[in-house]
Amino acid sequence: IAFSISALIGFFRGFSRLYWTYDYVTLLMYLGYFIFLYTPLSKNPRRLFDFVVLCSIIASFQYVYSVSQFGATILLRRISSEHIHLTQLALPYLGATILYGLDKIRRILSVLIFPIILAGLLLCQQRSLYGSIFITLIMLFLIFAYEKRNIVFKNATKLIYGILAVIIFFGVFNIISQDVTQGRLLKTVFSRILVFLSPKMVRYDISAIVRISEIKDALSTLGNDFLFGRGLGEYVISRWRANVQLTLDNTFAYLYWKTGLVGLIAFLMVIVYFLKRCFTTLRKNLLVEEKIFVLTSFLNFIGMLIVAMINVSLAGFRAILIWSATFAVVESIARKYERKIPSNSANVSK
Repeated sequence: IAFSISALIGFFRGFSRLYWTYDYVTLLMYLGYFIFLYTPLSKNPRRLFDFVVLCSIIASFQYVYSVSQFGATILLRRISSEHIHLTQLALPYLGATILYGLDKIRRILSVLIFPIILAGLLLCQQRSLYGSIFITLIMLFLIFAYEKRNIVFKNATKLIYGILAVIIFFGVFNIISQDVTQGRLLKTVFSRILVFLSPKMVRYDISAIVRISEIKDALSTLGNDFLFGRGLGEYVISRWRANVQLTLDNTFAYLYWKTGLVGLIAFLMVIVYFLKRCFTTLRKNLLVEEKIFVLTSFLNFIGMLIVAMINVSLAGFRAILIWSATFAVVESIARKYERKIPSNSANVSK
């Protein structure tokens, strides 16, 4: 409803129908939540997560192939696409399957697939994804260590062997990747994460300067439209990129610009409700597979909130269909475990 109000404002202001349609249809993809929840799709959530893993594998191979086709001198060429954001869901899902899964074959497959998708992640050079996946995987490991602390202490030797195996794995992965990219991968990754190691470098980062400036220019047009925004279909001309700027490289600034405080607050309320639903559901005695689905959905969106600070991924990418489906997965599992208490209001009134 909030997005539709801004859609009406943009329509009656006569904004470009093409831009208006792009904004509105993209935001309406969140209605995919109802499609997933109230159809047979919700009966087997594993299909959704496995499908995302399959797409992530294809995307990773695409990045490997693309990098091999572009020449480079010192650093690898930057290749941009939206679908690499699926790794934010795929990697925590594989990690959760490795840590919690009961099916030995799926655990082995997850171990084998993990480095393939990791290669695509590193080659995408998107710093927001680097940071979000690093944080979500650390969170996954800490949650596992806390829940299984008794088992961890009893199997300290096996844990040490496991850590050594991970170190060896990354060592071999580094050697292979360096050989394939002729030593350019580490240089490229280090150059991209330098801003994390030294935050002061943001002042000299051209990408950050351009994005922040574009956000300031767009928000300066709001004026008295802060409540419902400028309306869907609004745009500005970027003087840095010399093109039409229909979206902003910050999901929350974009929503505030187009849908105002009403749209932004409504969106944040949905996110808060979803995260709360994840947290309360995880505290229940779930089946192992259900726990993997809910935990993956929770970690995915924590990561996507980080990614959304640097691009419009939560309001302008087609992967919204996937994110809304994970909302429905969590909701369907939560409803399964809710206690049904019959109402006695009729008897009381009698």
